[in-house]
This record gives sequence, C-alpha cells and structure tokens, in this order.
Amino acid sequence: MGTVVMDILLNNLMWMDRYDVRLSGYLIILVCFNFVPGCSGLSKSEKGNVRHMAVLFSSTIDGNWDICRFDMDSKSLTNLTQTLQVHERFPCWNPINQSVIYGTNLGELIEFRQNGSNKTIAAEQNVTYTNPRVSPDGRYLAYISYMIQGTTEDGDIYLLDMATGKNQLQVKLPGHQFNPGWSRDGNYLVFMSGERRGAYDIWMVRSDGSEPKAVIESDYFDNQPDLSPDGKQMVFTSNRTGDCEIWLCNLKTGNLKQLTNHPGVDEYPRWSSDGSQILFTSYRQGYYQVWVMNADGTKQRPLIKGDFDARDGEWVF
Repeated sequence: MGTVVMDILLNNLMWMDRYDVRLSGYLIILVCFNFVPGCSGLSKSEKGNVRHMAVLFSSTIDGNWDICRFDMDSKSLTNLTQTLQVHERFPCWNPINQSVIYGTNLGELIEFRQNGSNKTIAAEQNVTYTNPRVSPDGRYLAYISYMIQGTTEDGDIYLLDMATGKNQLQVKLPGHQFNPGWSRDGNYLVFMSGERRGAYDIWMVRSDGSEPKAVIESDYFDNQPDLSPDGKQMVFTSNRTGDCEIWLCNLKTGNLKQLTNHPGVDEYPRWSSDGSQILFTSYRQGYYQVWVMNADGTKQRPLIKGDFDARDGEWVF
C-alpha cells in the first residue's frame, strides 16, 4: 500500500495523522447555530431552488481538530463548544433534532443539541465509535464500531434508533467496514469494505441489513461513498490513478468518471440536496481545505480558505 493510501487510511480510520501527532492538547469547538423553529437548514432562492445555508466541517483553526460551521450567506466561520484535550472529527447533521453528531479521539459519539447541551450517544472502553451518518428522516444513526484485538482489526456498521436508543448490528463482513452513507429515501446504505488483500471496495446494503453486494470491486483504495439524491449515481474516493481523487459512478452502467485530477489528496465527497454540487476535501494548496464543485466536476473552488486545516465537510440540510 502506497504512502498516500496509508496516510488517508490513518487519517480516516485511526485518528492519528501527522497533525494529530504534533498536537499537545485538544479543544472541542462546535458550531453556533442560529436555530429557528421549523428551520431545516435550507432556504429558497429567488428562483425557488432550495439551497444550503451552512456547511459543517472539522478544523484546526484554533490549533486543534474542532467542529465548525460556515454560513453560506454571511461567509462567517463559527466555533461552538470548548472542551480541552478532546479532538473531534466527522460531523453530521440531524435534521429532526437540529443537532450535530460527531466522533472524538476518545472513541465516543457526541450529539450537540440546540440548547447547548452535549449528549454522549456511544462510549465503551477499548471500542472506537466513528463515522456517524444520520438517516434523511433523522430516525436512525449509522456508525462504525471499531476494535483492534492483537493483529486483528474489525469495524462493523451499527444502527442506533434515535427515539428508543436501541442499537443493532447492521452489517458485519470480513475485515473493515467504514464510512457509511445513506440513500436519500433511507432504504440503502453504501460503505467501504476492506476484505481483500488490502484492497478496499464499495458495497451497498438495504437499511435492514439484507442483500449486501459489492458495487465497486478493484485492487485499489475505494472509500467514502455518497449516493446522489436521485440514487442513480455515487461519488467516492479512489487512488486508481495515483493519489486519492474524487470519482463518479453511474450505478446502472457501472461507468466511472474522474472528477478531480490534481496533485494532493482529494477526498470525502458529499452531494448537495439538489444534486447540483459536490462538497469535498482537498490538500492541493498545502492544507486540507473544504472545496465545492459542480456535479460534473467543473468549477472547482475552495469554500473555506486559511492557513489551517479544514476537512470532513457536510452540508446542513
């Protein structure tokens, strides 16, 4: 496995990239939301098209990995909670609770609610909980439960019923399962599965755990899938042309199209709610930064600039 692939793997699965190692303390900074009753985080433009009001992301803007929010209208970047010696990544938005769920370097999943309170959703000794993704209806939270036992590493997908608090194992395959993503109707999950000689493939499964099947199989590092709103396409990260780039897959034909092609890692793609844009993380300017592009790969531009790292971008729906 190449150096770039190992770097991505460590960044996304083990929380120990080169920036983590050099930090002496950690600070939680979350997003300060202007919560409006009945507001889902979307508004309508003059033409009537629904657009996003904000983006969540992880950032080292204050020297540690924190969760931040970028407001699309005011262009303001805001931090929330301050908790020392904790490092957070992988934020996701719960449209029902109007809350943010994220993972910490302690292996916990935390929910930040609109009243300013934090709730621990999952925490257990010797277990890492990571990669949370809330279902479109806000009812379920898909996440990874990850353990290392000797030389054996195992990550499985679980579902948490947000109303009852009931957990259940949803996907268990040989090797690693990471980075689950929902179809917009909530009927399917896509995810990375690493069960073949260090190759990482993209799989799909019904949300009830039935009918798991490989969508993309290769000898490359394929990861971080996200389904388009209409369910016809999927974006994902792959190193099949060298370093990690963003790719598009037509789910009916299986045809692949490379959307990014630039020195430096491009990763973590996320569709906008109307399918017109893709949010992603890029290292092409010497820092991890949150970028956005049209769905066909055109007009790639940084959304957030600065001499700090910003990654794991998620739309506020």
